[in-house]
Amino acid sequence: MSGTSQRASPAPPSAKRRRTNLSDSNAEEQVVNSTEYWFSDGNIILQVENTRFRVHKSVLAIHSPILHDMFSVPQPPEGEEFVEGCPVVQLWDRAEDWELLLWISYRGVQYRLQENTRPHLNTVAALLRLGHKYEMADYRDHGRRGPYGFHHAAAQADRHVMWATFGDTSSFSDLFNLVMELRLETVQPQLFLSTMCRPDFPEMLWTGTTAADGNVSKISTSMHGALIMGKEKLCQALRDDIFDCILHWEPDHSACTSPARCEPEYRKLIVNLFTPVVQLQKAFSSKAMNSFSQAVCQNCSITAKQSVTEGQEAVWERLPEIFGLPNWDELKDFNFD
Repeated sequence: MSGTSQRASPAPPSAKRRRTNLSDSNAEEQVVNSTEYWFSDGNIILQVENTRFRVHKSVLAIHSPILHDMFSVPQPPEGEEFVEGCPVVQLWDRAEDWELLLWISYRGVQYRLQENTRPHLNTVAALLRLGHKYEMADYRDHGRRGPYGFHHAAAQADRHVMWATFGDTSSFSDLFNLVMELRLETVQPQLFLSTMCRPDFPEMLWTGTTAADGNVSKISTSMHGALIMGKEKLCQALRDDIFDCILHWEPDHSACTSPARCEPEYRKLIVNLFTPVVQLQKAFSSKAMNSFSQAVCQNCSITAKQSVTEGQEAVWERLPEIFGLPNWDELKDFNFD
């Protein structure tokens, strides 16, 4: 397929926030043609926000049954807008999302060559939003990999590593808001936990998180109460389930072979985990327990490790409940019901 302005591009379009010199009064009325996706042989024009894309029905219809049906229905001639002989279809989405989706649709070979690299979060967001709305299963499922790099195990719960990368324009708050916007329930429990394990929580709820380009994003205020209350419940679970044996250790009632050696280590661990406040990021990390295990007698090391591991697994199973969500096996993505 030929195009008048199509150019080879080694990377997806920049997600830099666009600026305009137009006044606020006429900026909303200014409609521009995409410089990248305005094909001379295109047969449909998509207007998204203030940007128009002249593209090919077949390229989009092959991925989306919804768009296939939309393009197949004869349109009444009365009132239909045409530009350069092409019908104009208004879509109520984000222009940036469509620009990213079209980059993947028209530059599939280049995109596949980059599959071993981690995509930017804004690309993942476009795939998820548009893939779900227009039933583009391939795009939607590919996008779902983005926030799903979390480790689904209690022992690794403190590692909030995702497959996608933030790039220059996104930060942790953008990831959080995206997961909530699209109701991606299957990752919400660990996302909440990862949020609370941040050393800047809860201050980051008000100060936000900063992207590489300096843009500051904040978690939606509608989630502040749930996160703060969830942390209180989680801290209680830590005391009751994970570190109960540590908090109630008694040398006379244990198999400790060296109380004089072990008792100071128990006290040190309690201070490390619970002062000045509960250190959530340490509760699901192996570092604190590894240091403790090396310092105490063998019996205390085995007993404490077993108790803490069992407690971590118990809290992990209860994690959705702690945050007011259904059980793990009942969580759904795109759950707008």
